[in-house]
Amino acid sequence: MNKRSCSGCTACCEGWLEGSAYNHKFFSGRPCHFKGKDGCSIYENRPKEQCQDFNCMWLTNLNIPEWLKPNLSKVIIVEKNNNDIGYHIEVSEMGKKIDSVVLSWLFQFHTNNRINMSIQIDSGWMHFGTKEYLEYKNIKI
Repeated sequence: MNKRSCSGCTACCEGWLEGSAYNHKFFSGRPCHFKGKDGCSIYENRPKEQCQDFNCMWLTNLNIPEWLKPNLSKVIIVEKNNNDIGYHIEVSEMGKKIDSVVLSWLFQFHTNNRINMSIQIDSGWMHFGTKEYLEYKNIKI
């Protein structure tokens, strides 16, 4: 089985996701404080919870095509699981509008696998899934 690598991709550190590394917050528009020119400047000592334990879905799910690697597709797919709504995925844009080919693949993946999905489209969020998921996201159906 092929193992994927982050090599060449620093999307999770670039300010497209929310998090904190040693009390330095990163979020949309604000990259990680420790992101250097060639990646993480504290890689060997990066925080476990926020950084070492993080894997985008492209890295962990070989059913996602190679061309959807975040630095190539300009989207980050993250698996989430919380007590209120269970398993779902969140797809974040990386500084530009999501490409129609990427969007089409995501909708097919969502439909074929019956996965609840929140997707950032043109900087706004849209939610797709079960009635319970949509209600949790305060979507009127």
